[in-house]
Amino acid sequence: REREAVDEVNSIRRMLVAKMRRERGNEAFRAGEFGVALLLYGRAVALVQASGEDEAVRNLTSGEYYQTPEGKAVQEMEELCLMNAAACHLKLAPTLLPGGTAASLMPNSG
Repeated sequence: REREAVDEVNSIRRMLVAKMRRERGNEAFRAGEFGVALLLYGRAVALVQASGEDEAVRNLTSGEYYQTPEGKAVQEMEELCLMNAAACHLKLAPTLLPGGTAASLMPNSG
């Protein structure tokens, strides 16, 4: 029983830290620091996934867990972070391509 209480506190703590990292990632994104934002979103996802795995393994199968309020919160946070990370990849992509822009890969139409 005591172990379950400790696990629950750790899970809540992870979700709070994940939320803080997502918020810091949002700030970095707004500042144009897409690499930093991507790193923060990735760290938030890792925490959220660990939190969800703890609950799912201890109490329910994954399908049942994600129907609970806690499971829905975990899933929502993970989805937000992954969408934000995808936005970072889109912002970073032109700088990673040869020539520095996606347009340089397009054939000239003229």
